Amino acid sequence: MKPLSKLTNESLAKLSPKQREVVERRYGLSGKEPATLEEIGRGMGLTRERIRQIESAALSTLKEIGAHEVFNPVIE
Repeated sequence: MKPLSKLTNESLAKLSPKQREVVERRYGLSGKEPATLEEIGRGMGLTRERIRQIESAALSTLKEIGAHEVFNPVIE
């Protein structure tokens, strides 16, 4: 079984660089602290609404590719 960090990285690799950065910062992945939409937006020079849209698109992409199924062996 692969380590959780490897599974996470493989799933996030399917996102665009901008989507990946937003998801990592929003949820505190890859050693980062969780951040608000406002904080992420300030850091990227975007509005919090645009960050929310990017986050939503990224989560939809992960759902479409079945990224959650990759984690089933870890959960069981």
